Amino acid sequence: MIYYNIFMTVLAVFFCSWATYTDMRHGKIRNICSIGLIYAGLIRLLILFFIGDSSLRTVLSTFILGGLISFGAYWIGILAAGDAKLYCGVTLMLPSSVWGRNQSAIPYPALIILINMFFAYFIYSLIYTLVRHLRSRKVSIMPNFWRVKGFIEGIPRNMLLFLRFMSVLLWVQYLANILNIQLGFYQLLLSLALYYAMEYALRRLNISRYTSHFIYYVPSIIILTLNPAILQVYWKMFLLWAVVYQIVLPIVVSYGLKMDGSYLSNSVQIQDLKRGMIPGERIIKIQTGDEIEYIKEPAVSSKLYDKDALVSPDPAGLSEEQIQELKSLSELGYFEKVDNSLMVQHPMHFALTILSGILITIACGGPFYMLIYR
Repeated sequence: MIYYNIFMTVLAVFFCSWATYTDMRHGKIRNICSIGLIYAGLIRLLILFFIGDSSLRTVLSTFILGGLISFGAYWIGILAAGDAKLYCGVTLMLPSSVWGRNQSAIPYPALIILINMFFAYFIYSLIYTLVRHLRSRKVSIMPNFWRVKGFIEGIPRNMLLFLRFMSVLLWVQYLANILNIQLGFYQLLLSLALYYAMEYALRRLNISRYTSHFIYYVPSIIILTLNPAILQVYWKMFLLWAVVYQIVLPIVVSYGLKMDGSYLSNSVQIQDLKRGMIPGERIIKIQTGDEIEYIKEPAVSSKLYDKDALVSPDPAGLSEEQIQELKSLSELGYFEKVDNSLMVQHPMHFALTILSGILITIACGGPFYMLIYR
């Protein structure tokens, strides 16, 4: 079994390295790399299940979580289709002897590789920024991303949105207690799916946000009143997600936006845009009565569900139709307030980041921070 695990690991690294080469050389990832890894990974999981070396729950969690993350990253515009398929393939291929050697607290290869990928991306961005700083003293090494005033002003609204999600998390916890089952990580997945389904339904029904607060909070108050013992489990989860949602996410998102806008993107005149350029910001159409206005806002991913977004960051880049539409609107004077320009990202070969995430996983036996505990 040891030689089999080594063979699977070498195979995953080889195909990911090949994909990295073709991505950096030709700007595309061949299907033989990405689809081949997915097929081989599925066969590996099935073999392990039928010989009794892996449970059905492990097989399903590996496949479902890897698929959800890869599809979600593609759907919101973080990864291109080829990158998403490659990431899904390597999560299915790597054996547990690679990503679980250090008894990581995260027993899911898809999450471990994702954490290591973004750690690699963070290091690459810092190196790139340092190189730019050494070449030109006009930029600082670290972007000034923390705005205390804006953070304080956003606390009430963010807290209300956070409490809505925590209410859904409480419902799922209450249901798990009634059924006497341990959902574990699946509680988070189920809560997220239910939360976004409810948000979508409330928008479609045109229910105001103030009214929808009662839909979330009243059942939660009833549950806590009738079952005070549930607080013993709930308060720890509440504190954890409060720190993540209120502190960690704002810092990470702000840093990403500032890093992207300051160092990883350049301003290009709309008339000079070319096919394949990846926008580094979003252009939103705002219509009030008969007047139409276009504004720009920073963004690190594409909002495919936002029908008012004229362009958004998209790994596929701008199409000829989008460029012609932008140029036509620019000639009509709609973009004068935004300097007739668009922030364009530097080409990012994400296959290299995926390969780096795999190598970090192999070296650390789990998330990158596991080296600290050795």
